[in-house]
Amino acid sequence: MNRFPLMLLLLIGLSATAQHDTIQPTYSGGWDAYYTYIIENIDFPCAIFQEKMDKGEISFYVEADGTVSGIHIACCKRSGYEKALMKVIKKTSGMWKPGTVNGTPAKLLVTTPLNFSDYADIDYYERGLKKMKQKDYKSAIKDFCRHIHQNPEAGEAYCAIGTSNYELGNTKQAIMAWEKAMELGSKKKKSKLCEACMEIAKQYIEKNQYSAAITIYSKALKYAPGNTTALFNRGIAYMRLKQIKKACDDWKALKEHGSSKADDYLDKYCS
Repeated sequence: MNRFPLMLLLLIGLSATAQHDTIQPTYSGGWDAYYTYIIENIDFPCAIFQEKMDKGEISFYVEADGTVSGIHIACCKRSGYEKALMKVIKKTSGMWKPGTVNGTPAKLLVTTPLNFSDYADIDYYERGLKKMKQKDYKSAIKDFCRHIHQNPEAGEAYCAIGTSNYELGNTKQAIMAWEKAMELGSKKKKSKLCEACMEIAKQYIEKNQYSAAITIYSKALKYAPGNTTALFNRGIAYMRLKQIKKACDDWKALKEHGSSKADDYLDKYCS
């Protein structure tokens, strides 16, 4: 597939004249295989994957023996990105057929686009969904991140990341992903966000971190106004902090929603 803007330059001061018969280095399996190998094997946080690389380039030398050297990445600085990219490119050593000059293997410079994920011919979203069905949630998240790297506005991928994290018990990460999905206009049900918030708030209550619990219960009520459990428990958290008026307000709201769960507390603290 001849669609990659690749520029291969001859090194070691050879004159660019017609007498030099230069054959460029080639990656085993072709350029599709090269780009796929990079995106499949690069290892850095999903948050970095979510930053689409529209500019910049990667350059390195393919030595006469097919090894890789002199890797240079020209782009804006991102924490961990260049280091991870250099590491995976180094792993391609030995996967190259060296180029030749006048029939002799030679050291040549290879320059490729930085936005390599645009050229990986794989539907990472669909593959991630298949992994979710197999309950391989960690691998699924990696594929959804790869999809986002190709499509930064992919709300459906953020939804899937949220669900996968939730299944893994990573409720904080689930909430962050679902909120991003909602920001991008996804139709993810708010009830799932409420459910995740409730789980986090419960953990704060168990640790006697009542202020943090109140913040999370408030977020849960944003997604599911009138949730009786959130109202009751936020009232308890307010009570623990001796903010009795706010506790009573929550329990009264609970009563208005037809629940008698807080009646004893209303009689004791709010009459």
